[in-house]
Amino acid sequence: MYRLDERIDRKKKKKLKRLIMLSIFIVLGLLSYFIYKINHVKTTIHQSSGTVSVVVSPDSQTNTYDEGDFTIAIPKSWQPVKVPSSLYKIYEWKTTIGGSQILDIYQDTIPQSFPVNRELALQPDGGRVLTIGLVSDNCANFTKTTGASTLAIPAKWQGVNFLCDEANYERDVIGTGSDSGINSIALTGDISGTHKFFFVYNNYSISTDFTLFYQILGSFYLK
Repeated sequence: MYRLDERIDRKKKKKLKRLIMLSIFIVLGLLSYFIYKINHVKTTIHQSSGTVSVVVSPDSQTNTYDEGDFTIAIPKSWQPVKVPSSLYKIYEWKTTIGGSQILDIYQDTIPQSFPVNRELALQPDGGRVLTIGLVSDNCANFTKTTGASTLAIPAKWQGVNFLCDEANYERDVIGTGSDSGINSIALTGDISGTHKFFFVYNNYSISTDFTLFYQILGSFYLK
């Protein structure tokens, strides 16, 4: 039986179904596309190039001092000190801030009764000095009191005789010596001839690293 408008409704339903199916396919296609893009994104990491910074120790840069008979390299962070005239010929340098480190060099006229807390044994190499081993421990730890004055007790380190300042064991005064005698080493330069030297390093800083003292001694050269 034919009913009015029935064929028209069927056509509309078919078109509507087609539109719905097409919309579904479009939505599914878009979802698939976005899922594919998300899974295939290439992540590029931009990392800045590394830089190397060189930290220069203030003691690594030196000034070379020419004192007539000898030359020596002293850290730029130190300064020379004018020593008042005395019986001894002394050259002195110290740190500019706080004076926590001081180097004294006695030439020819050597104080034989000068006591120290630590000893560094030296041996001559022409106009240069060579160290024998390392700086000793505080001599109060290995020197026996003789019952006499504790200000200058005879002691020995690496076969070198010196005087131990046991009365002031808390200080860090390092002296040098050799088989030339107490507080003395004899060096012979090509120009200056033979001279005796006594190196005294006062370290009032917290550090007990004496590497800097070794470096300074290594730079010493008797002309």
